[in-house]
Amino acid sequence: MSAQMASPVAKGFVHAAIGESGAFFGKTLSAKPLAESEKRDAIFAEELGIKSIGQLRAVDADRLLNAVLKNKGEDRFGPNIDGYFMPASAYEIYSQGKQSHIPLLAGWNHDERDSHGFFGDQPATRENYAAIIRQKLGDSAAEALKLFPGDTDEQANSSANLLSSADFIAYGTWKWIEVHLETGGSAVFRYEFDQTLPLPAGHAPDAVAEANHSGEIEYVFGTLDSKELPWRPEDYKLSEAMGTYWTNFAKTGNPNGAGVPEWPRYDRKSDFQVMYLWPKLHAAPDAQRRQYEFLDKMKVN
Repeated sequence: MSAQMASPVAKGFVHAAIGESGAFFGKTLSAKPLAESEKRDAIFAEELGIKSIGQLRAVDADRLLNAVLKNKGEDRFGPNIDGYFMPASAYEIYSQGKQSHIPLLAGWNHDERDSHGFFGDQPATRENYAAIIRQKLGDSAAEALKLFPGDTDEQANSSANLLSSADFIAYGTWKWIEVHLETGGSAVFRYEFDQTLPLPAGHAPDAVAEANHSGEIEYVFGTLDSKELPWRPEDYKLSEAMGTYWTNFAKTGNPNGAGVPEWPRYDRKSDFQVMYLWPKLHAAPDAQRRQYEFLDKMKVN
């Protein structure tokens, strides 16, 4: 949604926006310059022995799909700054207040990515955690270790989880929310999905329940039973509340209404309150604001 809100082509067609899976403000999602995309895609066509648009359109779908999946780690067909739908980067457009000035409801899940994204192949120990922080942040490592402490293995793993989630999706979403709050002239509502999904039957002994990436989707749409998991009464209750919030927001640009706890706007007046989505449904001031401000200052994402 961050791109649709940025595009001048989309203005007037959307009255409110919901963001659940990142934004074009971090490194996970990025819009490339048009020339770079054209050069990359021409190479892809050459690899298939294709010399014209007409030939490309005639290629069998399975052949195209297999060619794309050949190098799964390569971002072949990401969006680009084409001068029409995206006349500039999302940050440039939002920082100038040229995005659609509409209400925004956005957030992320507690465990967007686990600590393996931070540690890689290294053991998740406090010693390794401190060493990686120092390697990445140099002179700012001491400040980072105060904001993202790692005095024990458990604490290091928790901070690594937070940093890994930020690196993947959370920071980009946070930055989108912050810039729109500053220049969008519209209400903003922020959430954090903290409900850990139940583990499936026969799970591994060392499996850990998480509020992982995309885990909120079945709650929002009331389709928990589409997944064969041992759902609990609290899951259905949370699903009903989230469905109510999302529906209210889609209708009016405000998630609030009868039958659900008050969801404050995310702004300075409310001390940047976030709606924490889990069985103890509640709003509270953002507990991670200083941490994300540090990441923004360091531009490490």
